[in-house]
Amino acid sequence: MRRLALACLGSMALYVAVFATLVDRPLSLGVLRLELLQKTASLAAMPSPRLVILAGSNGPYSHSCAVLGAMLDMPCENAGIAVGIGLDDVFARYAPLLRPGDVVYMPMELQQYTMSASEYRAAVDGAFLLRHDRSVLRELAPGRVLGAVFCCQLADLLEAAAEMPIAALHAVDAEALLRSEYNKTGDRA
Repeated sequence: MRRLALACLGSMALYVAVFATLVDRPLSLGVLRLELLQKTASLAAMPSPRLVILAGSNGPYSHSCAVLGAMLDMPCENAGIAVGIGLDDVFARYAPLLRPGDVVYMPMELQQYTMSASEYRAAVDGAFLLRHDRSVLRELAPGRVLGAVFCCQLADLLEAAAEMPIAALHAVDAEALLRSEYNKTGDRA
């Protein structure tokens, strides 16, 4: 029984070590993470009071800073990323940047509200939180941390095996890709 328990602990340690330090999905998740970091930096640099559109992917597609910011005569950041990014992750990043007088508009997709607790714990951002953003991960609830630690499976390992060599060859420029898809306020171009 002791050998079995040690083997289980060893396999869990190997799993965590592999996904926390070696395996990465720089194209599929790396672009999302870069987008989140860019939008956070843009929001940090913007004067208050300002309008912040906080949503999933419908934010950049359906809600325009060019229109809403002009209507309200406020600087605007479209902070929408993707529906799979956990709201706790987004709030941990954006909440310290919000100031009195800022207006936060949250047109969330229905999926944001109907996700089960287990789906939420296993959100897509768990992999990049575990690999790259452990300081943000430490701010989240214990169940979410555990979900991020056990975020990945064989399919993720196979994706990483395909993405990592492509990224190493610089075949895809994530920054150029985002520049071509978004304007300076975070709206989809």
